[in-house]
Amino acid sequence: MAQPRRLFLHIGKHKTGSSSIQKFLQLAEPFLARQQCHVIRDIEIDPMGNLQQTSRYNCFQIAHLLLRPELQTPVRLQGRAPSYPDPQNVIKQVNSYLTQNIKTDAILSAEAFSFLRTAQENRLYQILFQGFQVIPIGFFRQPESWLNSWKQQLQKMQLANPSYNQGIFDFSPETWLVQDSDIKDFFGPEGIYHSYEETLKNYGSVLPVFVKALGVDTKDLPDLAPIWENTSRGMPQS
Repeated sequence: MAQPRRLFLHIGKHKTGSSSIQKFLQLAEPFLARQQCHVIRDIEIDPMGNLQQTSRYNCFQIAHLLLRPELQTPVRLQGRAPSYPDPQNVIKQVNSYLTQNIKTDAILSAEAFSFLRTAQENRLYQILFQGFQVIPIGFFRQPESWLNSWKQQLQKMQLANPSYNQGIFDFSPETWLVQDSDIKDFFGPEGIYHSYEETLKNYGSVLPVFVKALGVDTKDLPDLAPIWENTSRGMPQS
């Protein structure tokens, strides 16, 4: 029996170099295709129910198909994540699209996957990626540092209302947002998990570690230096 196609799922978290990774996927897409690794772009569904591939390398709409509807995320608050009356049916459509159009290994990136926690979300996750061997890839920061950066990002986006204290706006020291063990439990031991701080200390960027996780031949890899996004002192901070 043929082995299932591998799907490398970059789950974030937010504020751990994800913009750099998604920029890399955009610029290195032809290189990765030659390495038999298909870069999945985000998918939208038009009013007639037809699936359309977008130009986005942050696949937040795919991720939001799984997320519990009551969770207010930045893209939901900005009106960029449509809701569907029957998300399970849409998820099956997306799975059918992926299985029909991807014949090699693949990579999909969206930080919003790091918000997944519940049993219902896990059930939908299994439907979405049925037929693939999913290998999650995640980067994790020290809780206090990450929470500071996340709060600043929401303030920058003008979303951090001081009256909010739940969901993504729970900035308490024990917030569910920094319970990284829960994320790893959700995605399982087959995941490839790295410390953001240790990665930057050793490599100056998350990109070398991310590329190594994909297992591609780096001989003809495009120069990674210009790909850093939202940088500070030469280090990716997004």
